[in-house]
Amino acid sequence: MPKGFRVVAVGAIVVVGGVFGAAVALTRAKTYVPAMPAPNAEPGAPFDVAPWESLLERFATRDGGLDYAAWRADAAARDALDRFLAALAAAAPDTAADRFPDASHAVRCWLHGFQAIQVRTILDEAPATVLDVPAPLSAVEGDGLLRRRALLFGGRARSAFGVVTRELAALNRPRAFFGLGGVCPALGPIAARIPVGAGQDAWLDARAEAFLDDPRELTVDVPTRTARLAWRAFFWRDLLQGGVRARASDPDATLLAALRAAAPASRRAVLDRLAGYRLARLTPDWRVR
Repeated sequence: MPKGFRVVAVGAIVVVGGVFGAAVALTRAKTYVPAMPAPNAEPGAPFDVAPWESLLERFATRDGGLDYAAWRADAAARDALDRFLAALAAAAPDTAADRFPDASHAVRCWLHGFQAIQVRTILDEAPATVLDVPAPLSAVEGDGLLRRRALLFGGRARSAFGVVTRELAALNRPRAFFGLGGVCPALGPIAARIPVGAGQDAWLDARAEAFLDDPRELTVDVPTRTARLAWRAFFWRDLLQGGVRARASDPDATLLAALRAAAPASRRAVLDRLAGYRLARLTPDWRVR
């Protein structure tokens, strides 16, 4: 190859490599690293979520949101959050199994972790809507919050998307879908207290009933045989379906069957009546509350 062509070829490779590297940097999740060390914990002591749950209750608002302005203005509350995130950074269900006695403790940790990523982001960046959280090179709604922000869990950076699609999904508990809560209506109501043991099943039943009874989550149009369902049921369908791939011929039937299987007995008749209905997405509300 003539020398001139070699120089051009090398230059092209450098440019392409630089563009690729820049694209990777833009799409990499921004990970929050706590400034405080993890609180001391006895070996095997159950992971303590009480400080985090107390913060959620303290700053809860009447409309189901959180008072972020008050939280930002409270130095002690910010420190309490940082201590909790440091505890999460040191221990997670898949890295410190002895601190999570059963699956319900693991579910509680991941559900709270899913919320904590969102709350930390809103406190830091103060967006008016989730869509204001930057997600360079992505056209997926909510990507900035769900995939481009992360926390440390047991020493590993994990995004909200990863917590749901990998960690929660690995527990094979589709009903955990109803426990997902977030900073805007599109992501579900914040869960300040999440029980463990038998109490968790009753809590998930109550959350499922509220979901299926709420016209903002499910509406039925009998004349057109259309059921309009919350955006997040489609987005988290792999969790709901327990990893079962949707039948290409009828993905709506697969999702409805998964919802029915995860729902409490008190609401299965509602879903039975939707057999053969077409599913459509309700418009998600991304406003931070």
